[in-house]
Amino acid sequence: MNVTLRPGKLPVLMRKFGLWYTFVATTLLSTLLLFALFNVLLAAAFYFRGPDPGKPSGHLPNYPEEALQSVYPDFNREERTLLLTESWTRPYDFDDFVHFKERAFQGKYVNVNPAGFRFSKNQGPWPLQASNLNVFVFGGSTAFGYGLPDDQTIASYLQEELFEVTKKRVCLYNFGMGWYYSTQERILFERLLSSGHKPDIAIFIDGFNECWRYEDTPPFRENFENVFREGDGNVVETVIAQTPTGRLLRGLKRKLTRGRGDFVQQRNEKIGSQIDRYLRKKSLIDGMCRELSITPIFVWQPVPEYKYDMKYHLFVEAGKHYKEQLHGYGEMLRYYRQGQCGPNFLWCADLQQDEKECLYVDANHYTARFCKKIAQNITQMALNAGLLDRHKDSKLSANTASYSGIRQ
Repeated sequence: MNVTLRPGKLPVLMRKFGLWYTFVATTLLSTLLLFALFNVLLAAAFYFRGPDPGKPSGHLPNYPEEALQSVYPDFNREERTLLLTESWTRPYDFDDFVHFKERAFQGKYVNVNPAGFRFSKNQGPWPLQASNLNVFVFGGSTAFGYGLPDDQTIASYLQEELFEVTKKRVCLYNFGMGWYYSTQERILFERLLSSGHKPDIAIFIDGFNECWRYEDTPPFRENFENVFREGDGNVVETVIAQTPTGRLLRGLKRKLTRGRGDFVQQRNEKIGSQIDRYLRKKSLIDGMCRELSITPIFVWQPVPEYKYDMKYHLFVEAGKHYKEQLHGYGEMLRYYRQGQCGPNFLWCADLQQDEKECLYVDANHYTARFCKKIAQNITQMALNAGLLDRHKDSKLSANTASYSGIRQ
């Protein structure tokens, strides 16, 4: 069938096509520009709010200069900026079974050995030497010591305190990792043992991250899950997921699928089972340590919202009020008072109860002074419980025997 266009018909069609094309192109361009502007505004808003809870942090905290000067009295601004940069902008590394770990790093204030531990003051040798009193410390970012130099972490101060008690050469290996909680710590501990790295003492510092892991799923699970879902979605979804809009949509999804009323109910129902699971994991570690003649010590750490006068917290507005921690800590206290946590469980959660100063260098991480107090109390409590008896030097002096440990 032949179609013959009348004279003048083609120019009319071309004009209509031109108008349609201009409309579509203008609409698409405007949409892309608005999308880009929207993401710029979201990125600015999220910058001040903090890192995406669903992604590894590479975000340098943005806090008032006056507050930072107060908690870093021995650092000038340039030194402090370098310390915070080394603390917060290091990327994580993949690790088998635990998903991720602190990447090996060499800096002025933060140093991480390729074996996975952060340096402490006068760091001991690796591999371990049996002649030393070797101590592994496990925990999250508070145990690692985010915001502090190597020699001001809980592990560094523990090394000094344990020497005062044992009079042996104490070598601390700080395996604290950002975001870690008890399941990842147990797996990491098992892998170290199976590789032949056996300490004399293993200390597990938990509480903060434990209160978030209701389903016993590791941080950044979605990132690893998405690796196995490549191809299930389309390219547009993949691109949007990496933008601030993607973060906004993920947050909205969490809120829509977890209404406030439902969340409170679910939280209250899950706290008990969560603590039961923690205690079962503790029993597994106890069993391994008993078999291998290792002394395990479990510490329930302080958190900002629990028994601390928040008017002294200079960074509380930049953080969050972690109400879930209050509920979790209250329930754990009940278990502890009933004697269900065992004699090697140390309750350090209320060490800040009478403090009248800021104990945090940001929303969640301890100052050097508070790290030292925590280390002193861990040592004293372990000593009182008889957990260090077999590690004391047989020639222990009278001065060491009267060690008081807890100092202000």
